[in-house]
Amino acid sequence: DPQHDLMPGVSVPNAARAFEFHGDWQLRIMVTRYKLEEVKRTSIERAVIQMVVTRGGQTTVQALYRIRSAHQRLAVNLPSGVEFDSEPLRINGRRVPLERGDKDEFFVPLVGLNPDQSFLLELRYRIAGAGLRLAPPAFPSEPAVQKVYLCAFLPPEWTYLGSTGPWTDEMRWIWRPVFDRWPKASRQSSELVSWAGEGISVAAGPADTFQTDGHMYVFSSLSPAAPPDGSLHLITMDDDWLALLVLVLVLVPGVALLWARPAVRWMACGAFLVLLIAMGIFFPTLSRQIVDGTLVAAVVIVLTVWCLHYIIRVRPNDPVLIARREAREQMRLARLAMKTPVAGASPSPGGPSAGPPDQRAGDVNKNKNEGDSSHA
Repeated sequence: DPQHDLMPGVSVPNAARAFEFHGDWQLRIMVTRYKLEEVKRTSIERAVIQMVVTRGGQTTVQALYRIRSAHQRLAVNLPSGVEFDSEPLRINGRRVPLERGDKDEFFVPLVGLNPDQSFLLELRYRIAGAGLRLAPPAFPSEPAVQKVYLCAFLPPEWTYLGSTGPWTDEMRWIWRPVFDRWPKASRQSSELVSWAGEGISVAAGPADTFQTDGHMYVFSSLSPAAPPDGSLHLITMDDDWLALLVLVLVLVPGVALLWARPAVRWMACGAFLVLLIAMGIFFPTLSRQIVDGTLVAAVVIVLTVWCLHYIIRVRPNDPVLIARREAREQMRLARLAMKTPVAGASPSPGGPSAGPPDQRAGDVNKNKNEGDSSHA
C-alpha cells in the first residue's frame, strides 16, 4: 500500500501504486497522453430564412437560427450592399446591437448566454438589386448546421419554372380549374417559424412583426455551403409572356404545316409528344407549368384549323375523292338506265300496249275522234 508500506519517513501524497523489488530489477513504464480533439463550439440546430422578392428588385430577409454556442461573439457574413432597419439583430426577441467588422463581416455578441441552452437568433436586412439569386447568411466559424428551410416569396404574376443550387423544393403540385397545376408549400411559413423557436421563450413573435407578400416557395437543405456555392437561383417568367410564348411556339408551326403532306404532319405530332415527355423527365417543373390550359387551347386551335383546311380546301380538290365521286355518279346513272324500259319490247300479257309513246297517243286521239263523229 503506497500510503502505509513505504520506508519510514517517506511520504508520497496521492500515490496510487507502490512496487517492491529484491535484487536487480528493471521497470518499464508506458505513458499515454491523450490529446483533446477540437469540436464545433457552435451548433445551429434549426434555421428558417424568409426572403421576400419585390417587383422593384429589392429583397427583404428574415433569418432565424436556433443556436447553442460557447463563443462570446459569433461572426456572420452578409451579402454586399445590405441595408438594415431599426432592429437588425434580436436574440430571444430582445434587441441586441450588431457589431460591424471588416467589409461584409458582422459580429453577434453572446455575452451572458448559457452555452448549454439554445437561443433564437434573428437577423433582418434588405438587399437591393439581388434579383433571383438568394444567398443566405454565412458563418465563417463553420458551425455544425443541421436542416435549413428557405421560404422565397415571389409576386403572384411570376411563374416559377425551376431552380438551381444545393436546395430541395418542399412543394406539392395541386390541380386548379382550366387544366392548370400550381405549386403549394408543404408547410406554411408561420409553422416553420414556430418550429425554429420551439421550446424557447421569445419576447415578441418573429412571425408577427415580419411582413410577407406574394406566393411562397419552400426549399430545404442539410448543411448548405456558404455563398456563392450555397446560393439558390430561381428561374421565373411573367405569366402573360409565358402564355404568349406557348401560343406562338404551337400555333406558328401548326399553321405552317397546313401545306405539308399528311406524313410530315404525323411526324411533327410525334416529335411534339416526344419533346413533352423528355421535358417532363429532365425539366419536371418547367413541364408542369407549360402543360396547362394554354397549351391545350393552342393544340385545339391547331387541330381545328387543320380540319377546316381539309374540309374547305383539300377535300374538294382531292383527285382521289373526285374520282370516287365520278365513279359513284356513273354507277348511279347506270342503275337509272337499267331501270328505264327499252323501245320495241313486247307488252306484258293482259296489259296495255307497250308500243312507242307517240303511237299510243295517236291511237287514243283517233278513237276519240271516231267517238265524236258517231255522236254527230
